[in-house]
Amino acid sequence: MTIAELIEALGGTLVHGDSAWTVDSVNSPELAGPFELVFADSCSAAVAALHCSAGAIVLPSGTATENPQNKLLVESDQPRLWFARAAHLLARQPFATGIHPSAVVSQETVLALAVVVGACAVVAPHV
Repeated sequence: MTIAELIEALGGTLVHGDSAWTVDSVNSPELAGPFELVFADSCSAAVAALHCSAGAIVLPSGTATENPQNKLLVESDQPRLWFARAAHLLARQPFATGIHPSAVVSQETVLALAVVVGACAVVAPHV
């Protein structure tokens, strides 16, 4: 999901960075990577977050005093709540199971319970 899509859904203001940047998940500042989002709800937490490896940071409104390279900065009146809602939006949905209607599966094939047979797939006999 892009930062622009998150901001459209949750509000907030992008104060630095490219709105087309993709965020995959949320994490803590200690463990975050370049496609992950972290939050800071105080000035001291903001300093730590600005120096972590996260690609995007949600900060309290008015606290973005520096524009670090390769970081997106989003300001929100409630960064913790924004972060929690973003986590919900970014949560990976469980994979679907079953056989797509357009798939062809031999009647002799035995499939496990959690298997997925995708669209237009062909599963031959004795597979």
